[in-house]
Amino acid sequence: MELVHLTEKEYNEFQCQYRYNTFLNSIDTYHLEQSLGFECDLVGLKKDGKIVCACFMIRYPMMKCFHYYYAPRGILIDYENKELLSVFTKKLKKYIRKKRGVQLIIDPYILYQERDADGKVVENGFNHQNVLDNLTSVGWIHQGFSTGYHSNMQTIRWMYAMNLDGYTKDSLWKALHQQTRWSINRTMKYKMQIKELSIDELDVFVDIMNQTGQRRGFETRNLVFYKCQMEAYKERLKCKLAYIDTSLLIQSLEKEKEEIEKEMKEVNEKLLEIPNSKKFNKKRKVLLEAIETNEKRMKEASDLQKNYGDIIPMAASMFIYDRDEVIYLTSGAYEQFRDFYASYAIQWNVICEALSMGYKRYNFYGISGIFDPEDETYGVYAFKKGFPGQVEELIGDFDLVCRPILYKLNYKRKK
Repeated sequence: MELVHLTEKEYNEFQCQYRYNTFLNSIDTYHLEQSLGFECDLVGLKKDGKIVCACFMIRYPMMKCFHYYYAPRGILIDYENKELLSVFTKKLKKYIRKKRGVQLIIDPYILYQERDADGKVVENGFNHQNVLDNLTSVGWIHQGFSTGYHSNMQTIRWMYAMNLDGYTKDSLWKALHQQTRWSINRTMKYKMQIKELSIDELDVFVDIMNQTGQRRGFETRNLVFYKCQMEAYKERLKCKLAYIDTSLLIQSLEKEKEEIEKEMKEVNEKLLEIPNSKKFNKKRKVLLEAIETNEKRMKEASDLQKNYGDIIPMAASMFIYDRDEVIYLTSGAYEQFRDFYASYAIQWNVICEALSMGYKRYNFYGISGIFDPEDETYGVYAFKKGFPGQVEELIGDFDLVCRPILYKLNYKRKK
């Protein structure tokens, strides 16, 4: 078997039927990286004219004259076929070295061991230690079982995901954590609207992400990147904006006020007939509280309209609709509107959409893998855990060293 260059059509057909395929090792990501100016390779092994394994690699500059290669979510191979894995590894190593490459990094989309919603290992659950053993036995170096967001991992290693099979919208609603239901209900009271942004409307998403990044201390992408991303993934990528239409909210509150006043009139008429009625006196008290709440919310809505206008963007999120799962990629929110819980409105909107479209999984994607409530990253996990799901631990990063001396020099430089 010889290592050969694959056409886009050949790679795409093989990737689509591969067991561990994901958007990151798709031909769409290949096009995205090319549009961002990176050189990419599509290679594979053929036996009797048929592709038996493949690899999409991105080439990044390293130490001025050299490169390192990254294969998003791993090589497309049967990791349990040690003989094939050994052959492909040797061929890749020779190919990369010839191209002045120092190393190849992979991060297979394979779960390491089964965990529950609390992050605890499930007794007698699945375990893919054999995949790790096979890779290391043919020359790959495992980079360890990292946690946190600031490691040297290429992509996230810990996820939180929810299986949608067997759920209806009503049964899933009942399965939500009480605080999560309360937060979603709050967005409904404010008539929170969800809009899918077009490529020409991404400015607001970028602004929200920039402000969120500055507040939380993470780097954000620019408008050019997000436009390239949307062009590459096409209808598979959706950007959702949560906003309040203050005119609609005020109109709704005015209608609510009319209904309360109408009901109050009926109750007062009954009390004229039966002044000592416990039932109607109690109902009158409830209606007085409803009027007070309505007045407070009306003032709040009027102030919002006065200060921010008719349409108020509050939060935005980006999603990939991939094979049998919807993946929640990234999101941000304006700090001044945090009490409106706009991110919950987006999540519930997309989850219900995923259910109606027949997706089997909703992947909340990255968490830190640290389950200590005192840790600064715990809030992200707690937010996602409000939905019924499980922690998922991926197998991690592996390095294939093609130039040992340069690899060691670069490692020391990073330290």
